[in-house]
Amino acid sequence: MAYSITNLNKYPATLYLPGDAINTEKFQLMGRRVAGKEFALGILKNLNQGEELNIIVKSDNEKKYLETILLPYLPNKSSLNILTGIEKSNLHEIENIHIPDPCIEKWSALRANFRPNRFSITGIIHTLCSSSVIDGFKDYIFGGLESWDALVCTSTSGKEVVKRTIDFYHESFERKYNINISKQKLPQLYTIPLAVNDITNNKSLTRKEKRLKSRKKLGISEEAIVILYLGRLSFHAKSHPLTLYKALSKINTNQKNKEIILLECGTFANKLTEEYYNNIIVSFKNLTVKRVGGINQASEQAKIDSLNAANIFISLSDNIQETFGLTVIEAMAAELPTIVSDWNGYKDLVKDNETGYLIPTKFAFNSDKGLDNVDIDYKIDKINFDYMIGLKSMKTVLDENALISKLSHLINNTEIRENMGSKSKQRWNKLFNWKVVSKQYRDLWSDLKEIRESYEGKDKFGYFHPSIDYMFKEYSTEAYNEEKLFVDNDSINAEFLLYPIHSSIIEIITTNKTRKIIEHIKINKSISIKDLEMLGIEKPKVKEIMALIEKLGIAKTKRKEV
Repeated sequence: MAYSITNLNKYPATLYLPGDAINTEKFQLMGRRVAGKEFALGILKNLNQGEELNIIVKSDNEKKYLETILLPYLPNKSSLNILTGIEKSNLHEIENIHIPDPCIEKWSALRANFRPNRFSITGIIHTLCSSSVIDGFKDYIFGGLESWDALVCTSTSGKEVVKRTIDFYHESFERKYNINISKQKLPQLYTIPLAVNDITNNKSLTRKEKRLKSRKKLGISEEAIVILYLGRLSFHAKSHPLTLYKALSKINTNQKNKEIILLECGTFANKLTEEYYNNIIVSFKNLTVKRVGGINQASEQAKIDSLNAANIFISLSDNIQETFGLTVIEAMAAELPTIVSDWNGYKDLVKDNETGYLIPTKFAFNSDKGLDNVDIDYKIDKINFDYMIGLKSMKTVLDENALISKLSHLINNTEIRENMGSKSKQRWNKLFNWKVVSKQYRDLWSDLKEIRESYEGKDKFGYFHPSIDYMFKEYSTEAYNEEKLFVDNDSINAEFLLYPIHSSIIEIITTNKTRKIIEHIKINKSISIKDLEMLGIEKPKVKEIMALIEKLGIAKTKRKEV
């Protein structure tokens, strides 16, 4: 399929989308990967006519995967250009580069040989509680990021975490060094939500018809009240199931004339976790749980059927690794009323008493100043990330009475359920639809361009990362400055450059011009800096290629008398 045409306008940002950020088939199914895939599709589907989207990946396999998922949705008269490696992009033409991660400071190294306002760097939050992310915010203060760079925060709660963390480091540095540090150079923090398409969309069927059809496939009766949980089945990383199981057991005991089913659509990390869940379920009376997925990942169609079959969506996140709640807006798009914990990004999604209910939460905070044992043990690698978030999650309490009250109210009121479901879909369409969110990204990159172009600084280069060569400058006896090398009878054959022991790295050094260099040496019995430039080698590379040739004994500094 052709996917490139000429005379196109560039999309305002180049997207860096490695497989780990979007591939839900090769890597573990996680919210950030689903969000990354949705992001790529959402941006592509909303390209303007005559616009070209540039995406950077790491390998040919990643390129093939992206082509498979994106090309079927490429709008007419638009173009997709997927580059395998940042080195294949033209940094002179990039206006913005978007990274699917909050740790974006290292990417300022790309501007090291340009004016600092050459282009903007944007990132996006996902999990904010890992050591690498938390430590990465230090670099926002002292690294190479500028005020024309930005971090997209997908929720107001997430933005507050970022701001609080940066402010903490800022105050700590000022206190330690007894200085005042301006905040004017800090990157911008923007709040732009995640978005999804309505995967249940089927214009030929009504909402009721979709529900009945999916229930037949799943073996669920027409009369049952189905409460859907959608997402990873993880007590330590998503939500502990006990509160929900207990609440439903109590409700079922008092609702003997109704069939109430909890439909769990998700995946367990392992068999043991599944057994733990099952053991809790059998400990309660009057609790019916039907599961789609389990050890095996639920298919996309099974997910669609689960959304269609449900009457109510529920997600009681109690975990600090959650920042948004993608499944909540998927449920809203599917026209479901939503009951969620009043926690993290969920606060932005559900309009309490209008599109669903927010269940109050309490969290056992320790001191704002010191570190508790869990903080310290995680910082020094005594415990891993999963243990840390699991321990922290056990301090989150949900209001069980409120949950029972709100859930019972929806179970017993069909009209209220349907009305809330309708308003949920309206809210999704207004706030979390890709047509809306893609425009917010365009506005972001337009704003950053204005800031970038208003820069009046005189810095010629954006140096903020010492080169490795600079750091180790004193190791050698002297600097390499040879301008011409000669072949003699003791020289190693130039073909040695192609030997497998080192050929792969030599191709990198010579920018795939090894054979041209070999041919030149064979014909001329010498090689010079000017020769290399004539062969198309860029100036910054010529010295290291000269050094390489001498290192391997292919040519030497002086012709010996024979």
